[in-house]
Amino acid sequence: FSKERFDKAVEKAQASIGVSSGESKDIKSVQKQQVESITVKSNNKINVIPIGNINYIEAQDDYIFVFTNEGRFMKKQTMKSIEQQLSKNFIRIHRSYIVSKNQIKSIEKYGKESYVVNLKCEKQLTVSRSRYQDLKDTLGF
Repeated sequence: FSKERFDKAVEKAQASIGVSSGESKDIKSVQKQQVESITVKSNNKINVIPIGNINYIEAQDDYIFVFTNEGRFMKKQTMKSIEQQLSKNFIRIHRSYIVSKNQIKSIEKYGKESYVVNLKCEKQLTVSRSRYQDLKDTLGF
C-alpha cells in the first residue's frame, strides 16, 4: 500500500462505522459498537442476516457458524469479537455457543452438574458450568 491508498482505506473504514476523518475513536469503542446485521459470504452470494433472525452462533476454531431458520452460514470471525458486537439479547452459554435469549424455550438439568438449553428451533445446546450462573442471572431465576 502506498500512503495515499492507505489513507483512503482508513477513511472508507471510518465512514463505514460512522467516524468522520476529523474525529478519532479508539479501537475498543469501535469494537463494542453493536451491529444490526451480520454479513456472510455463501458460495457466490453475500447474505445480510439481521440480528433478530439469529437463533444461535457456534464456534469452531477462528470461524463462527450463524444458525437461522433459513440455514447455517459460516464466517471467519472469533467468538470474542462477535460477542462484543451483539446486543444484550444474546448470551454466551459455553465457549462454543452464543444464543439469542428470545430463542430459549427451557433449561434442563443434564447429569450431576450439567445443564442444556432447549431452543425454540428444536436444538439442544450444552451450558458450561462456568456460564450457568451468568445464564441464571441474565434470565432472572
